[in-house]
Amino acid sequence: MKERSTEQCLNAVESEVFLRTIGKLYFPTSYKVCRDRYKSLLESAIEKFSPQKLVVLSVPGRTELGGNHTDHNRGKVLAAGICLDAVGAFEKAKSNVVSLFSEGYKNPFVVNLSCLEPVKAEEGSTEALIKGVAATLRRRGFKIGGWKGYVKSDVLPGLGLSSSAVIELLIGGVFNYLFNNGNIPRMELALAGKYAENHYFGKPCGLMDQIACAEGGIVAIDFGRSSSLKGNTQGYPLIEKLKLTFTDYGYQLVVIDTGASHVDLGREYASIPSDMKAVASALGVEFLGNTTREQLLKNVSLLRVKAGDRAILRALHFFKENLRVEDQVNALKRKDIKSFLALVKESGDSSWKLLQNCYLRGDIPKVDFTEKPVPTASANSKSCEPHSSFTNSAEWGGAPFAHSPLIVPPITSHKSSEEWGVALGIVLTEEFTEKGGVARVHGGGFTGTVQAYIPLELEEEYRRKMEGVFGEGSVTPLFIREEGITRVL
Repeated sequence: MKERSTEQCLNAVESEVFLRTIGKLYFPTSYKVCRDRYKSLLESAIEKFSPQKLVVLSVPGRTELGGNHTDHNRGKVLAAGICLDAVGAFEKAKSNVVSLFSEGYKNPFVVNLSCLEPVKAEEGSTEALIKGVAATLRRRGFKIGGWKGYVKSDVLPGLGLSSSAVIELLIGGVFNYLFNNGNIPRMELALAGKYAENHYFGKPCGLMDQIACAEGGIVAIDFGRSSSLKGNTQGYPLIEKLKLTFTDYGYQLVVIDTGASHVDLGREYASIPSDMKAVASALGVEFLGNTTREQLLKNVSLLRVKAGDRAILRALHFFKENLRVEDQVNALKRKDIKSFLALVKESGDSSWKLLQNCYLRGDIPKVDFTEKPVPTASANSKSCEPHSSFTNSAEWGGAPFAHSPLIVPPITSHKSSEEWGVALGIVLTEEFTEKGGVARVHGGGFTGTVQAYIPLELEEEYRRKMEGVFGEGSVTPLFIREEGITRVL
């Protein structure tokens, strides 16, 4: 499907076809709200760069349902696309330059695609994500080219809904639909996003976020097993899609923003895969997914010396969490919501006791995120070729969507900081346990958000109580979206 003229896009948002399309994406949001949002998107694009022809894309955020911190060690996860999304309107440029405008920011993020070498000073920036996705797709044999675009996003940073993965998939989607006739497999878009985040943006992450955003619906992902895409011999994580709506079984899925930012927590996040891989290495393998819980328990004394006690606890979480994901999948297939929720609670307890990411203790780096000019390439760069160290299976495993070109400087000082908001949110939700509520840490953890399942008849009471503690608007209801990355117009 070719690009549509700007006039055709404006007319299309009033059509029955558009109504049917958004009905699949935005339950329970009203048609008028969706129509007005897309009209505003198109009008903003017209104001910023006067497009003649456009493609309009949507990428959902994601929520992790099970498998907390397992994807980066060849484990199993359960995740889902949600009805909060990022939308964008894009057209081809006459040059080899990408210009991306974002709602709330006066100036665009600009990247010259003729120079795709990663630049250390660009880490933490949207430009880094654009360059990383473009470089990876080109290296994988796909076409890239310059474009202009305008983006609006409801997937806000800090809620643990993968705002960075959403933008990575949106960027990949532009290259897909403008230059590759929509033929790039979703898994390739996910891999490009992960590689950009790891090697250009500078943030450690697995592949769960990108897959969930690309696929939509509830997805069970096994990073220890692989399948092959048609026409490609590369093995990819094994994916199984499930279909279930929690409200049909009497529960509302929500996330609670406990009010603490996770922007400065790169070191804490990185410590989890590092600890797990230290145990794996001591057992003679690269990833925990390549060994067993039994091997760990046989070698605890050795592992205490080589990896440390915290690493052992986190590795035990990994093995138990993998089994829980299997049980969660089977419970959902049986439509056994009670068993599923009991496993959600077990997962939360394991994250608290073994993984230890439900609170933040001690000193953490104080990072000064100061907006500074971002160079287009390093001063001593001799090449503008993209980074050549891309590997395939070794890259399987979010960071907030960086709206401005932020530079991550060296750590210059420390501040004493303790955050217990996630732990408090879980405990307060457990006060609802007798009434049927259950909660767990959501996403990377340490600070940020809690995920909870609340009986529908108690949703308003729960919202009032939690917002009385964490502030108005801190409770966000989530609805599963069956569609992943989608061309809307």
